[in-house]
Amino acid sequence: MTKMIFLVNRRPGMDADEFRRYWTERHGPIAARMPGVRKYVQHHAVTGPDGAAPEFDGFAEIWWDDAEAMAASLASPEGQAAEADAAGLFDIERMQVFAVEQATIV
Repeated sequence: MTKMIFLVNRRPGMDADEFRRYWTERHGPIAARMPGVRKYVQHHAVTGPDGAAPEFDGFAEIWWDDAEAMAASLASPEGQAAEADAAGLFDIERMQVFAVEQATIV
């Protein structure tokens, strides 16, 4: 499996509740429509046990069968729609993106 991990922060001026709602209700369904996606999970950050604010507002994971499926999915009209929508949600300057090969141990 090939996976992309997105470490994200909300765009400046967007409050946390609005961010979570937009990410879950609007952006999530757009990203989920990309062809070949096997799994898509959002992780919404919460305050840590020490009360400290998290460095990121969350991260997302998207799985495909392989690197070719990932590339085709991202280049598709649905992939381009997800990328365009991201600008209204995320602080693109702070976003970090990793493409990885997943090795499940347990």
